[in-house]
Amino acid sequence: MFWSDARRWPMLLLLFLAFLGLGMYNAYISMNVVFGYRDCLEDPERWEGATLIFPLWEVSRIVGPDRFEISKVIRDVPVEGDSRDLKVGSTISIVGTFRKADVVVVEKQRELHVLRVWKERLGILGFGLVCIATPLFFRWRNGRVEERG
Repeated sequence: MFWSDARRWPMLLLLFLAFLGLGMYNAYISMNVVFGYRDCLEDPERWEGATLIFPLWEVSRIVGPDRFEISKVIRDVPVEGDSRDLKVGSTISIVGTFRKADVVVVEKQRELHVLRVWKERLGILGFGLVCIATPLFFRWRNGRVEERG
């Protein structure tokens, strides 16, 4: 069989190489293909009006009623948009355009993720329950994981 114990080590090596390849591909995409705010700062003249997407960023500062800053990979990216519904720590996704005059992102579309905190807590709870339940259904025998019967 394809997943038999006789081929365990070659399969583990193959899986390791696959994960390594995927990691290298992700690093390549992140460094060379993905376009973002940092590119706009390097050449503001060229990227005037470029569309920028910020998925699941955190509000790091409220500057005024129409200006706030978001952070994730890059700290304190200035955004021009309505900040009345926001508070520091809110999770937000933004689509906006780059304006070279004051290197700011002008908000075109926004989604405020009000339930994001509860989603994170639910994920932690689920992981904890799996950790608690695993020893009830599985055990180690002869150096291998075995289902309890």
